[in-house]
Amino acid sequence: WLAPPEQSFAAVALVLANFSIASPDVMIDASAAERAKTHPALAADVQSLCWGSLHAFSFVSHLGVGWLLDPAVLGSRGVFGLFALTSLANLAPALAGWLGEQRRDDGVLTTQTTQ
Repeated sequence: WLAPPEQSFAAVALVLANFSIASPDVMIDASAAERAKTHPALAADVQSLCWGSLHAFSFVSHLGVGWLLDPAVLGSRGVFGLFALTSLANLAPALAGWLGEQRRDDGVLTTQTTQ
């Protein structure tokens, strides 16, 4: 029942790819829900704006990847390293405490919203 190493690696890579799709999904939904508390009439517009900007800039980044894959520019290993660094950069705001979360008396994290 154990798969060959190539198939196991492929399965792990697919799971990690799904995490890279799921994490922006969670962040977009959370930020849209948080803004919907203060502006309920604009909830659908905020979520549409979030998703639209995610896909628009994804399209732009995918256009640039073809150029970066040229061995004279970065090559495949360089692009992989660049993407690994940008993925790790997503952790920087959370680790630096820039998200404005504060612990309540019951131990639950809350986010301060500005109005």
